[in-house]
Amino acid sequence: EEHVSALFWNWETSATPPTEVPLDDIDLVLGTDIVYAGTAEDDTVATPTSSTSCLAKALAGLLKPRPGLKALLLLADRPSLERGHGKRKRSERQVPQFLGACSLQELTVNELEVTASLLRAALGCSAQD
Repeated sequence: EEHVSALFWNWETSATPPTEVPLDDIDLVLGTDIVYAGTAEDDTVATPTSSTSCLAKALAGLLKPRPGLKALLLLADRPSLERGHGKRKRSERQVPQFLGACSLQELTVNELEVTASLLRAALGCSAQD
């Protein structure tokens, strides 16, 4: 039976997948907006306890035991709502930190760049936003 299952997993408290996850039945891991401003405590690098590092460890724990299992993640650095629109602060650049944390976990990352104009169109924003 083919189906999609969504399940809450707090990777900051446990790098081990929840027992409800049928690991042998997973064909593809999907995730969107899982790395965003406010998920790291440091401006320049993912620390071992930062959310980006915890997520990378959890992802490695999910993917490494299953050779060939892939994860497709849609990640975008965006200004946070609290800081409003305008220039991004350094701490809002979480995607590079997450990709670095993935490298430390020896995960292979293939990055497909999404242009700013395509992202604005997808988000329904004008060029001035």
